[in-house]
Amino acid sequence: MKDKALSLIELVVSLAITMIISAAVLVSFSLVDRRRLETTARNLLADLSWAREMAVARNQNYTVNFNQANNTYNITDASGNPVDSARTIQRLSPIVITASPNNLTFLAHQGTITLNPSANNVIRLENSGRRRELTVYNQTGYIKCSNTIIP
Repeated sequence: MKDKALSLIELVVSLAITMIISAAVLVSFSLVDRRRLETTARNLLADLSWAREMAVARNQNYTVNFNQANNTYNITDASGNPVDSARTIQRLSPIVITASPNNLTFLAHQGTITLNPSANNVIRLENSGRRRELTVYNQTGYIKCSNTIIP
C-alpha cells in the first residue's frame, strides 16, 4: 500500500512558495495608497493646467473652486457656469485637502493666477499620513507638483 503523506521537503517547498506569493501581495497592497495619492495629484495638476490653457486660449477667466468639507473641486468659467461635465466635480476621497486656497482664478490675457486667500500658494493633498504638495506660482500661472511624497 502506497503512503499518501507529504514528505518534509515537499512541505517546506510548498510553504516557501506560499510565503513568497504572500509577501508579493502584501507589498503591492502597501503601494496602493501611494499610487492613489500620486494619481490624484497628477489629475489635479492636469485639471489646473487645463484651466490655465483654456483661460488663455478662449480669452476668458476660469476659476477652480475647492470645497474642503466635501473634498471636491470644480472648474467654472467667468460666468460661474461649470465648463465640462468630466471636470465639473472631481472627488478627492479618500485624499484630503489639508490646506489650500479656496479658489484659483486663471486670468485670461496673461494666464496668471489670482489666489483666494492670496497668502497661501500651496495645495496639500494627504492620504494615510503621506502628503503631496502642489505649489502655485501666481505671477506666471504655473503649478508645480513636488517630486517626492512627504511622509
